[in-house]
Amino acid sequence: MISQHLMRYLLHFGFFQLLFILSTMVITSLGVFFHFLLEHEMGAVETWINLNLWEISFLAKLVSFLLIGYSLKLRLYHLPSLKDLFKLTPSGHEDKIIVLGVFIFFLIFYLQDFDFKVQSSFSFFYSLVSYIFSLLWFALDFITLKVLLSLYAPKNSEKKYFLLISIGLYLIGFSLATQSPQGLWVIALLHFMTLYFIIQNLNQPNLSALIYLAFVAAPLSSLTGLDPIWGSSYSLWGVSQGPVISRSSLIVIWMVSWVYYQYHTKWWRSLLNME
Repeated sequence: MISQHLMRYLLHFGFFQLLFILSTMVITSLGVFFHFLLEHEMGAVETWINLNLWEISFLAKLVSFLLIGYSLKLRLYHLPSLKDLFKLTPSGHEDKIIVLGVFIFFLIFYLQDFDFKVQSSFSFFYSLVSYIFSLLWFALDFITLKVLLSLYAPKNSEKKYFLLISIGLYLIGFSLATQSPQGLWVIALLHFMTLYFIIQNLNQPNLSALIYLAFVAAPLSSLTGLDPIWGSSYSLWGVSQGPVISRSSLIVIWMVSWVYYQYHTKWWRSLLNME
């Protein structure tokens, strides 16, 4: 039987993804509408949309985040303050998150065939845009997850259902709200799952999540062409051939990285206990 707080989590996280989809449609439609008012050609409209995909997607997610927060406040939920949401208190696991990031980088470069020549389409400005908005975009996912998982803390017997619901709803929202190049949903899911487990495993996850986003997720987007919104359109390097990382490769990357993380954590704790 589905518990009440699991159902509420499903409804609120599902509502967040629905708002993301609708906000993307509204913002894009408004942009296209004003372009047509100015009698711009279809090619100019398509170029505008492509160049501003990150801004549109981030603004849509920000609107969704603000609306879901307002909805929770209306229902008289006790939400953390902005200070608590953004407080960067060390958890003591930041070094392991850094090594986890190195593992993910290494495995992705091992499993994916990259062309390390500077692309002719490379743009420093748009690469910087990719870095900044990748970080902020996934940060909104992280904060939303953190708030909802603190409100509806899953019991041990329910954790797998919370994870499956989170993955399913996230993929629906991502697929319908973005024009992601084929296969790059896998990268978005990798980052989402990592942030989810950072929240579940650490009492003070903010700093660890920031380290992961700033040194793993955002650089992968802006440098390697594994940008979930733009692909390799403006990145320094690109994928030379073959499909973007497959689902099986994702499982390998994620499982190996997190097995290391769990092993390293238990080993470190046992060492401290011996002392």
